[in-house]
Amino acid sequence: MKKLIQDCLTENDGKSYDITRVIVALVGGSGFPTFLGCTIYSVISSTDHHFDMQSFGIAMGAILAGLCTAAIGIGQKQKTDTPGPQ
Repeated sequence: MKKLIQDCLTENDGKSYDITRVIVALVGGSGFPTFLGCTIYSVISSTDHHFDMQSFGIAMGAILAGLCTAAIGIGQKQKTDTPGPQ
């Protein structure tokens, strides 16, 4: 699992981290815990807090669409990168 995560976050040399990949992983990975946390909070909250799941889903879908676009760009860039010394 560690090797897979490292391959997803590093450039072709396997050592230097690509800031774009790290940001994409953080934003993409934070959606589910945020959704779950807000849902639990709205259920157990004694006040009249309301978590709009539909709006969150639409916004998260838009964010993930942007991340997919970034992933396509990263994939194209990776094809033109030259591997560094190993």
